[in-house]
Amino acid sequence: MGRTQLQDAVPMTLGQEFRAFSILLKEEVKNIQRTAELLLEVNLGATAIGTGLKHAERVLSAGSEKTG
Repeated sequence: MGRTQLQDAVPMTLGQEFRAFSILLKEEVKNIQRTAELLLEVNLGATAIGTGLKHAERVLSAGSEKTG
């Protein structure tokens, strides 16, 4: 039974109810995926946002530590 404003409305099958639920789940998965992509964006400024101050020094020192 479908509901409108917490009252019984048009009868619906269990299949219709599950289909509606699956559509909602698919939409939420898409929302999570879009949000996850935003979390992958990284500020490369390394210090003051967007300035890159001291970034080159840190890259060179990290690179020299790795390569010897």
